[in-house]
Amino acid sequence: MNYFKPYRYEKRLKANPPAGGQKSKKLMHSIASVLILFGMFILIVKIVKPYARSLALFPSQKPLFSPVLGYKTGADSSFSFEELKGYAKMPAIKNENVPEKFYLTIPKLKIYDAVVKTNDTSLKPDTMLGHYAGTALPGESYNSFIYGHAVFEEYFDPLDYKKIFSTLPQLSAGDMFYIKYLNKTYKYIVTMKKTLEPKDVNPYENFYPNKPNNSTVSLMTCVPPGRKDFRLIVVGSLVE
Repeated sequence: MNYFKPYRYEKRLKANPPAGGQKSKKLMHSIASVLILFGMFILIVKIVKPYARSLALFPSQKPLFSPVLGYKTGADSSFSFEELKGYAKMPAIKNENVPEKFYLTIPKLKIYDAVVKTNDTSLKPDTMLGHYAGTALPGESYNSFIYGHAVFEEYFDPLDYKKIFSTLPQLSAGDMFYIKYLNKTYKYIVTMKKTLEPKDVNPYENFYPNKPNNSTVSLMTCVPPGRKDFRLIVVGSLVE
């Protein structure tokens, strides 16, 4: 005689995941959190903090001319010193003995033998510093005008001409810089610093009108570093 055999239901429980898998997942979450915090730290230190400092030193209501990660860090190559175009240019000295370039050294800023293009007319010193056409040559009477780019000081690089003058504001009276021109080295001592609006910059200015034979070199860049609101001019007088 056949008897009915009831169906026996058995619930199968899922096996617990290995403990190692849970630990690995937690570790990945921890690493992701650390990376996010590190990224925020870099953003604050490298971008937000320097820009806030520049705003505190030089308040401005002008709009930004370029993205924070562009001109501020040296990635924007569109900028040129357009304010220098407004001057009636003196003719560049035509002399076969005038070299195409000379060299600037500022030990305090760790700038050594930076190339300066003689009688530069491009107003975009992206690959070399510019010597404004028609201004005095090193060692001559009157003023030699040299200009270059600056970005946030945190991105200063003495080998990158889009960043080379970022620490120029650190120079003060008594500091020395040197120019190597025609196999001769001229020594200059910083005697003056001026901050001007771009429209007030005159590359032919004689900084010591009472000393007509005085030989000076002026170094110009944008300030505060990372912005274009003003121009810093550091003037050095020839020592020897």
